Amino acid sequence: MSSLDEYPRPSVAVDPVVFCVYRDRLSVALDTSSGTLPRLPGTFVHEGETLDQAIRRGLTAKLGITLDSIEQLHVFDQPGRDPRGWVLSVAHFALVAEATLDALRPRDVRPVDDLPTLDFDHAEMIDRALIALRRQYLDTPDPWRILSQFTLSELRSFHERIDPGTHLRDTFRRIMEPQLIPVPDAPRLSTGGRPSRVWRAPRADEALKVRYASDVKEVRDSVSSDRARSSSTAGTRSSSRVFAVKFSWSDGTDTVHEKLREREAFRLFDEFVFDATTARRDGLTVYPVRAVMINESGSVVRERDV
Repeated sequence: MSSLDEYPRPSVAVDPVVFCVYRDRLSVALDTSSGTLPRLPGTFVHEGETLDQAIRRGLTAKLGITLDSIEQLHVFDQPGRDPRGWVLSVAHFALVAEATLDALRPRDVRPVDDLPTLDFDHAEMIDRALIALRRQYLDTPDPWRILSQFTLSELRSFHERIDPGTHLRDTFRRIMEPQLIPVPDAPRLSTGGRPSRVWRAPRADEALKVRYASDVKEVRDSVSSDRARSSSTAGTRSSSRVFAVKFSWSDGTDTVHEKLREREAFRLFDEFVFDATTARRDGLTVYPVRAVMINESGSVVRERDV
């Protein structure tokens, strides 16, 4: 057996893209202490370290901040990307609350639309991370849980800071409201018109159940709209086949989606199984355990324990 010492080894670095809605502008944390061009607060991975441990060590040493969570983004491995030698960088990204960066110097927190020239390929890392962040915020209410309680107007304003092209008000409300949980003890806020309801985003242990309960109305509305269009089209006959999909949860409750077209039922079943099997269950109090798809005669078409 040949030794691994026979093969050349690259150095491995981690570069965190830490976003923040800072002073009402989406910004990113930079390291300006290197004496060269500003760069992301990255570091090399030490022997025996995980990537996560290296990121946390580097952020503490360079910026004096700690993160609750961070997501892996992409491996940057272009030859020659670092003039010091052969370096692979595993970029990560996160969105943090404004208070996390309050102690940093102003030059270390820069708006993403007004960045200086950066070292290495760090501008490309920020661009890629920005796309990933905006994709997360497109149809999910504050997935990084920066806000604790909010009105829909406040939520949309926050999303707009992250992505100026966020949904228009009515579309935003239609997409986001079914995914939110009302705060019953919070007083409704009034700005002179009808008082606004106060909401919160679901916790991690609630997110899947809330999502697959709220999907019912959206799917049914889509089906009803499609059927209405089909029945009004001359010479077109809509299918009468309908299906139900039932999701069972660890707390003994079920979520049932009825009167779905075959295509919608398969889509919903597959999306649920994917999310259920890839979700991290650490700390979850309620998690999915089973999915069943049934046709109009009551026969099981598909079933899956998750």
